[in-house]
Parts: sequence; structure tokens; C-alpha cells
Amino acid sequence: MVFDKCSYLNRLGIFHKLCYKKYDMVNFMKLKDNLSNLVELTCTQYIDERIFYNLAEICVNIKKLELRVQKKLEYFTYGGKRGQNWDNFCEVIETLTLGYSTKTMDGLHLVKLPKLLKLRVCHLTEVKELIQNTSGYLKTIDIHNQFAKKNITEDIIQIVIAIYQNCPKLEHLCIPFVDTIDDALGDLLVHCNQLEYIQIYGGFPSDESLNGDVILKILSKSTSKKLERIEMKGSWKFSVDPLKEFLNDLKERNYSLYFKFGLNYDCLNEEFSSIIQNFVDDNVLRINPLDYL
Repeated sequence: MVFDKCSYLNRLGIFHKLCYKKYDMVNFMKLKDNLSNLVELTCTQYIDERIFYNLAEICVNIKKLELRVQKKLEYFTYGGKRGQNWDNFCEVIETLTLGYSTKTMDGLHLVKLPKLLKLRVCHLTEVKELIQNTSGYLKTIDIHNQFAKKNITEDIIQIVIAIYQNCPKLEHLCIPFVDTIDDALGDLLVHCNQLEYIQIYGGFPSDESLNGDVILKILSKSTSKKLERIEMKGSWKFSVDPLKEFLNDLKERNYSLYFKFGLNYDCLNEEFSSIIQNFVDDNVLRINPLDYL
């Protein structure tokens, strides 16, 4: 009945168990016209995998495929037509997410991604090379590696360098904090003058004390006129004078900053709280970050 009423489906979600033999839905010739215009398909992992072979023949215009709850997914392969390769397959991709299970690129870092806008990765291996193969359109880069027991400092630094050398239009950045990141991150904030949001987080263990004064000094190098949101996750320590200097420099801006941070409670006292509240009252800060501790 659904397919009779919806002759030209663009998006389809299948969220219940679908048995190939019982329903045999995609074998009906009459459904080919319905599904040939499909551009987005979302489904759970409970669908019989044989259905995808039929869908691959019918859904020739598919642009987005999402498999939800794929906890048991062990292997995925793309088989294009003869003569096609990864470069042709990836030339229109705008969003790429590589989760915690994707520990190796398996050659993906060598592929050209000319239209990539958003990149989210959880492991550092060959991320630098992947970024270098984009064409300067990347606007969002999220590196979510906070559960790693140890971030490899040199890998992070090389990734940051690759970002500011290849991503002039960057707007959103999420990266882990590592020692000696100062120069590389400072250069990024100088070159990426379209940056609107940056999140910096500490690694594992989460209660390890982090030097917030270093980050404030780096953030002061930003040339972006659009930077509206800064988040620092972890147990950060701030000294009063560097904090006041950083916030005073923001008074010249014509808009307030959303500044949120985790705090090492050793530096939380009445003086610190009063300083933060004063900058909130002066509309330098959009929120009081101490309200979210």
C-alpha cells in the first residue's frame, strides 16, 4: 500500500526485521520504479544481506546509506562497475566518518576527496595523508580520540600542520591536547581565519591536570573574526593573570564569546569566580562556564 501511494520515494527508512524469503520485497518488478529515485536509505543490521544485492541494481541514484546499530559489522566492501576505482567513487563525497573500529585506512588515505566538507576520525593513522588529498573545502574536522591511553604527540602535530596547510576554509575543529602542540596550533589559528568553533580536550586519564595558560596564549593568536565558541574539556588549570589578559583582549570584539571549560578544582576560589562573573556582566562572555562544572 505504501509503495502504491508513494510512486517516487527519495528517502526510505527500514527499522524492523525484514526477512528476504518471507517478504521478497525488492524482487517485485513494480517496485523498481518506486525505488529507482531513492537517494537516502537508512536501515538496521537485521535486514537479510541478500536484499542489498537487489537494491544495488535498483537504487542507481543512492547518495546516502546509513546502517544503524552496526555492532556486529565486520566487513564492508564497495564493488563498482568494471573500470571504476576509489577515486571515481569518492569524487562526490562531502562527509566522511571513520569510527573506533576503523583502525586502518586500507588505502583510503590515497584517494582524492575533492568535495569533502566534513571529516570525523577516531584513530590517527594516515589522517594527515587523507587531509592532504582534499581540495581545500574542508569546513569541519573532528578528531575524537579521547579514549586512547596515549595520543602520539608527533602524529597530532603533523595532522594540525596538514590542516592549516590544506584547509583554509576550516570553520569547526575538535582535537586532543598534547604537549608541544603550541607552535603548530598557533600557526593553524593564524592561517585558518574562518574558524568559528574550536574544541580542545584532554586525553586519558581524564583527571590529569592540564595547563590552561598555554592554551589561552595559543588562542590569543587567532586571526578569525568569526570565532564565537571555544570549549576545553578536561581538568584545566588557569592562572589569574593570563586568564584576565586573554579575556581583556576580547573586549574589542562586538560580540560575546561562548567559552566553556573543565576546571581543576584546585584553582577554583572566590577571586577566580569573581573574575569570570565580571566578564559575563561586561558581555565579554556569553555564559558563565563555572555554572556547567
